[in-house]
Amino acid sequence: MSIKILKPGLFSTIQDIGRLGYQDLGFSEAGALDYYSLSIAQKLIGNHGPAIEYTLVGPNIEFLTDNTFAIVGGDSEPKLNGNKIDLLTVYHVRNGDQLDIGQITEGDILFLDTHLKLIKWLKAILHMLEVEWADLKVVH
Repeated sequence: MSIKILKPGLFSTIQDIGRLGYQDLGFSEAGALDYYSLSIAQKLIGNHGPAIEYTLVGPNIEFLTDNTFAIVGGDSEPKLNGNKIDLLTVYHVRNGDQLDIGQITEGDILFLDTHLKLIKWLKAILHMLEVEWADLKVVH
C-alpha cells in the first residue's frame, strides 16, 4: 500500500495497539488514543496493523496503488474524488484516487485504516515525531 500525503491535517500520526508488556523496561503502552475505534477499523478491512490517527482536521491523501480503506471514530464529512463518503464503510480505491478527510465535526479523533506496511520495534509501530521550537530541536 502506497499513499502520498498531500496535506497532513492538524495532527496525523501512525498508531497501532501500542507496546504491551514492556512497562517493566520503562516503556509506556502508547498506541492509539481510541483503541475501540482502531479495532473496528481493523476488523472492517481485515487489517491487524497500524492506522492513521488524526485529530481535529484530517489529511488529504492520494492513493498510489489499488487498496481498501475505512474511516472510523468521530464524525466528519470525508470526500473521495470530490464525492461525500460515509464513515464505517469499506471503500475500494485505485491508483490516483484522492481522499480529503476535512475537519472533524463531532469528537476529536478519527482513524483511517488501510494496509500500511511499516517497521515494527518492540511489537509496535515506530513513529518519529519531530518538534522544532526556537533554537530547540527535539526528535522523539
